[in-house]
Amino acid sequence: MKKREEQLARELDAFLTARLRGRPLPPIDDEIAAEAQLASELIHLAATTKTGPVFLSLLEAQPAAAASREALRKRRPERTSLWLHFVTTIKEGLTMKRTLFAVGTLIALFVIAYFAWSALPGAAPIEPEAVAGAATATPQATSEPAVLPPLPLLGNASGLGSGQGGGGGSEGETPVIEDTRMTIWNPLAEAELILNAILPTEPAVAPVYEEPGTGLLTLEDAYRFAGLFGMSGPVYTEVYPAPAEGEVGAWTPPTVYRSFDGTRELSVGDTYLYYYDRAAVPVNEIEMMPFAQAGPLAESFLRDRGLLDFPYQMITQNGYDVEFRRLIDGRVVYYPEFQVSVNAAGQPWSVAYNPLSRLASLGDYPLRSAEEAWQLVLSEGFDYQRVTFNILMDPNAAPQQPVENPVDEELYRYWQRTFVDGESISLYPYPMVFRPVNDATAGDAAPRIMVEQFELVGTAEQLQALAAYAGKQVRISGTVRQYEFGQVIELVEWQPVEFQEYTFREGNIRHEGDQTLLVTDEGETILIPGAPAELADGERIYVSGWSIEQVEGATPVFNWQGLGRVVEVEEQPLPDVIDPVEVAPEFQIHQVSIDQVDLVYAFTPVYEEDGSNPRFLVQPAWRFRGTTDTNQVIEIYVQATADAYVEASAR
Repeated sequence: MKKREEQLARELDAFLTARLRGRPLPPIDDEIAAEAQLASELIHLAATTKTGPVFLSLLEAQPAAAASREALRKRRPERTSLWLHFVTTIKEGLTMKRTLFAVGTLIALFVIAYFAWSALPGAAPIEPEAVAGAATATPQATSEPAVLPPLPLLGNASGLGSGQGGGGGSEGETPVIEDTRMTIWNPLAEAELILNAILPTEPAVAPVYEEPGTGLLTLEDAYRFAGLFGMSGPVYTEVYPAPAEGEVGAWTPPTVYRSFDGTRELSVGDTYLYYYDRAAVPVNEIEMMPFAQAGPLAESFLRDRGLLDFPYQMITQNGYDVEFRRLIDGRVVYYPEFQVSVNAAGQPWSVAYNPLSRLASLGDYPLRSAEEAWQLVLSEGFDYQRVTFNILMDPNAAPQQPVENPVDEELYRYWQRTFVDGESISLYPYPMVFRPVNDATAGDAAPRIMVEQFELVGTAEQLQALAAYAGKQVRISGTVRQYEFGQVIELVEWQPVEFQEYTFREGNIRHEGDQTLLVTDEGETILIPGAPAELADGERIYVSGWSIEQVEGATPVFNWQGLGRVVEVEEQPLPDVIDPVEVAPEFQIHQVSIDQVDLVYAFTPVYEEDGSNPRFLVQPAWRFRGTTDTNQVIEIYVQATADAYVEASAR
């Protein structure tokens, strides 16, 4: 990749970051002005458009449902894989000029997909082992059927099935999609469905539960959880910059309580808890402990803290992370109430908690029978709303062999700058400021300030003064100090700045004695302190950082943060329209054998049309579990609630 293209991508990334955060926009090259303008318009459109969640849900589901029904009628053999289509798009996008922008987009999509995927059945479930926790009272149904509130579609459940769906909403017409280029891949289009299980005849009714979508955890909970995790220091909240003068409609971030103890951090929001220990993750590519060994350790970790006070099943979706799913009336809720990650040394380094602690019954809802649910699958196929499915990895299959990385890692080498104890450092960060929650009464309590990956250490007076510039750019000068729990910056001086542009240079390496210099394409000669020893004379690199410090009578010093080798590659332009990708025959399923049928609970977030007033529903679903002729595990889900009790706009 040419450095110029890399630089443009980084400039575009810096522009978008500033645009999203409401900061002054950095100057950009004319070559990416069109992309920057388009991105700004999209950001503005996203911020000002209010689209009903039911419309979004039906918009996503319409082509999938049509493809499923057409497949049942005609058994068409040709199908296009939406996933392969997506992969092709990304692969081709990575060869374009905006390489880093494509990577950033992919990462964002991955993060969104991961949380949707991990919320319910995912890629490699291990057969669950039921574990009885402390008994909890089950809410009893009190509503009469005549006054039962309508339920959202099953396809709206978090991560259930193939990922279709959105939130609940009001009535509206089903949109019609005219994009003939989009073909939904239905791997079951040719499948014969065989039932090898006895269909249960009960229950005929089942309770549906509701939980508020806000206010589940409070400041008192933050103190309590900090104590359970052995963190005795203050509880903090983050300070955000005040809205600019005349600014209206500013977003008010939710309150999150933070506790810190060396390398350990605890965040408590009103609907979640997250614990993280970076000492147990010394490198980015952490080695995980397999589920068979990690499960008992994770269970003990939570039990020792009194956190497993409900009946649960302990499972894994990926063979490593340990999930604890609540049992209600003896049936599993497909939602990880706790998820724990354990490294190969047996240290739990990540704990996520999504409480289902305030469930209240909406009433007993009449159900379609398991027989009716099965006939619905046979007659109407998969509409991704009432009927959906997951194709899972076979937990008994041999592990995949690692694929050789086609990228020459030495050729495409990139270095992030590191510092040693006692080394001077200068940054132009936007400080993250955390104040103790009792600051209003304690007045002189020192805030906790983070600048990039470093905690800032200084006098109480220095930190109090700097705290007024939360989220605003400042210049920090200090000394790096190595503590047992990591590196900090010992503050020497600081001052606010109007705006410091992130700096890029490209050129060739030249060594003079023990110094590494960069001779840029513009003819500058700049000192690169602490440059990687692997760089050879004449080697071409690109480098980025906050500033180039001018030293009187000496070579300017690049205050750099990252650098990499410049590699020339041939550009592959992306076509205007991507041709459909045919599905390989081995991915087409021809037979499904169902050997287990049971009733489970799905977790469904529901919102008003404007996205406000969130709440969570736990509603029943029939699950048909079996295997395919492609040696995969499949789970088919059917909305168990009778159609008369589902939102009118969804039927």
